[in-house]
Amino acid sequence: MSLQPVSAGVLQDVVALQGNEIIRLKAALADARQRISTLREEIAGLKGNQSVPSVDSKAGSKPPSYNDITLCPVDDGGLNAAALKHFKNILKSLGTPKPSRCVFNARSATVRWEDGRFEVFSIIKPESRLLKKGGWSDVHNSKLRGRLEVLGELSGNCYYLGRYQATHNEAVAPNEYPTLPKPMQDAILRWSCSKTHRSSVQLMLTKGELPLRRFFLRRESFDQVLYERLLGTAPSPALALAERSAEHGASDGEEGSDDD
Repeated sequence: MSLQPVSAGVLQDVVALQGNEIIRLKAALADARQRISTLREEIAGLKGNQSVPSVDSKAGSKPPSYNDITLCPVDDGGLNAAALKHFKNILKSLGTPKPSRCVFNARSATVRWEDGRFEVFSIIKPESRLLKKGGWSDVHNSKLRGRLEVLGELSGNCYYLGRYQATHNEAVAPNEYPTLPKPMQDAILRWSCSKTHRSSVQLMLTKGELPLRRFFLRRESFDQVLYERLLGTAPSPALALAERSAEHGASDGEEGSDDD
């Protein structure tokens, strides 16, 4: 029996079906990620006796957005070393020179969001650092004086938040350190010295003897190409969950195809 060539019309139908399937799976993936975020927020609410500052400390419990469009997580494993490495690799593939110099990780314990829309954040850094062998070294914090692509953490998910520009910085009042959340105090202490000197430097910080500066950054744009590349390539357990959800929901109509 000889094989018959496939007609152009049949090929077009196959391509169209594949395209529709991809769109359906992407919608299911976005829906599954949203469900995961909601469940994590509910779990966090059940642990109400724990007060840990996070990326949503002033921005509410809703997922971040840009121009009123809700953003999807680019990795649901949190803001860890693997997520940062993947982010830098994507930037490199897009032709960004020296990605490590323009990436900032807005970890939940180290930044304060100044508004409810993820437009402005601040971070406190020491002006000098006590070296392991003794002696102080100036901390220039040059990275916080330019333009940065920012990854943020919210309810255990990692989000690309956009491109932020440093606006200004100011001296922190000497008596402010003891009033900061404990995770933020710990981060500042780590940046101020090695483990060898933490007890003495913590005392200096508490007494206001070590100068600190607060840097402010404002979101100026959002790289849609970078965002879509991150969504399409980030290794995420949510993908498998979305595929299972799509299979089980195949008989439930087109509920997952609505774009929010």
